[in-house]
Amino acid sequence: KKTQTQMKTTPVTIKSFTLTLDKVVKGNPTPCTMSCVYVFNSKTRTQIAYVLEVNGTLTDIKCYPIGVGGALAYMSDSRPGFVGDIDVHLCCFNDKKGEPVDGFMRQGPEGEDIIASETYIHNTLSDLHLQNNQISQK
Repeated sequence: KKTQTQMKTTPVTIKSFTLTLDKVVKGNPTPCTMSCVYVFNSKTRTQIAYVLEVNGTLTDIKCYPIGVGGALAYMSDSRPGFVGDIDVHLCCFNDKKGEPVDGFMRQGPEGEDIIASETYIHNTLSDLHLQNNQISQK
């Protein structure tokens, strides 16, 4: 009698990438690179993401899932502060199936300067965040 060993596999996606943020959306931001990683377990629906480097300076900015339909999208929840010479206010990135990974960074003490990747889809990510920010400031 033959016995077959079955290994249960968990559908886990691990992706790392570096975004070049050089598209000015607002203000006078500093162009930079942002190296990121995320882990997504589709069975348990658990996710975790980090910005690991900004312009080659190591960091560990934790990012959390945000509700962008049809995408794995993540945003930092607290102001990381200076990473090297860049005053990071908020980081966000988006991986939508069939499209290049894109993202943006708010810089400055109040997040007044915004820089994004060339492939950034403005209304998918930033409009939601900018609208929420404007509402909370009124």
